[in-house]
Amino acid sequence: MSKLWLSGKAITDYMCLLSQVINHSVFKHTGISWEWGIVFVEGLLFFLGCEAWKWAKRIFFRRRAKRLGFTPDDMERLAFADFQEVAVDDHRKQ
Repeated sequence: MSKLWLSGKAITDYMCLLSQVINHSVFKHTGISWEWGIVFVEGLLFFLGCEAWKWAKRIFFRRRAKRLGFTPDDMERLAFADFQEVAVDDHRKQ
């Protein structure tokens, strides 16, 4: 039953959205033109914001670790300690 419903939905979605007559006369939709510029600019701003956040976080934790006297090996051990304990426990169970 679910396969029949899914295929029926796919067919009606295709007909409603991609049929130019139904799309223009019933739904009053047209393609976007200049709006693509907004999409690309917002995508670029989001990407730059994510990268800036990662950079700021990296700098913050490096400076914090240096202030607390941690070495890179200490930081790696602290970051992955939970996963290493789980891996050791899982290995012991087998």
